Amino acid sequence: MILGPSSGGVQAGGAAPDQMIGQVIVGGIAHELRGSTSYYPMAVDQPDYVQSNYDRVAQLCQAFAYWAVRGM
Repeated sequence: MILGPSSGGVQAGGAAPDQMIGQVIVGGIAHELRGSTSYYPMAVDQPDYVQSNYDRVAQLCQAFAYWAVRGM
């Protein structure tokens, strides 16, 4: 799991890229998989960065699961 900078990134609108890279095993065969999302920093995220990072990880898990189901 790779979280982009909390201060923002170089993507459109100052978004930071977040990625989850791993494998999904289906029928005993491992398939490489990557899920990605974009994080748009907001002022409200700074005081409660723990919740902000939790939300970012939850979104990555959803993206990873989406691609796991769609790709298999």
